[in-house]
Amino acid sequence: MTRGWAKSLLFESTIVAIVLLALLCSVQSVSAVNIVIDPSTINEVIFSFDQPKETAHYETTRSFTIKNTNPDSNYTDSVNIGSIDREGITITPASSSFSLRGGGATSVTLTIVASASAAEMAKREFGIKVGEKSITVPVTIIHHAMLEVLPSSIDFGRVRRTDKPSETVTISETLGYKDVNIRIAKKTGNDWLKTDKTQPQIKKGSSAKINFTLTPKTPDHNRYSWTFSLSPTTSNTQISPNLIHVEVYMLMPAKLGELDDEELEIKFDEPRGTKPE
Repeated sequence: MTRGWAKSLLFESTIVAIVLLALLCSVQSVSAVNIVIDPSTINEVIFSFDQPKETAHYETTRSFTIKNTNPDSNYTDSVNIGSIDREGITITPASSSFSLRGGGATSVTLTIVASASAAEMAKREFGIKVGEKSITVPVTIIHHAMLEVLPSSIDFGRVRRTDKPSETVTISETLGYKDVNIRIAKKTGNDWLKTDKTQPQIKKGSSAKINFTLTPKTPDHNRYSWTFSLSPTTSNTQISPNLIHVEVYMLMPAKLGELDDEELEIKFDEPRGTKPE
């Protein structure tokens, strides 16, 4: 009798456990089906790193909508939203969890922050968990460079033919994200003026010095000038200014004059001793 009662109780407990488990699975399944994310992939986030690295802050937001398609307004779903923190990218929802009644919808804002130390990256897709579903956040990072040229003009002043003066121009990269290769080319002027570098590399956040040396030949006039162009061979690079102007005033060699007459006549027409010799 007792043994039969125990078996009956065990059987009923097993049935109850199975029913509860089925109900739980059913609720989870229904919950997953009820939640709809719109859109499932948000608009691409493009960060242009064009501020000085030491003070830069890159942040933006994107929004999406979560809908509960269950028509029963008495039915409530709990939704948890994940976050991302890797590769210099953090993506954080305004609220990480909330409840949503059947037939309801809510807008969720994601804050996307890129660290200034993040590497340049082509389009990378980050997945954020939204309940049992996910939303895709595409992120692209583009590194820029800025070059400053000082001075942008050189005046050698008054120069003799035998002089070989030299002046220095400093080119600095001011953003700090990447090294830059540039090309220096003469646009105008003769071959007296040369640079010691024609394709220098400027390290990120650093500078390079370019020497301009004048080796004049015999001038046939006083004023000479040159123009050099600076053009980057590295993408997303701005140079300001992109021209260097150089000028000099060449001193002409002295020339002996000529007498107009072919003969020179000297007259002794004063008494000797009355004129200083």
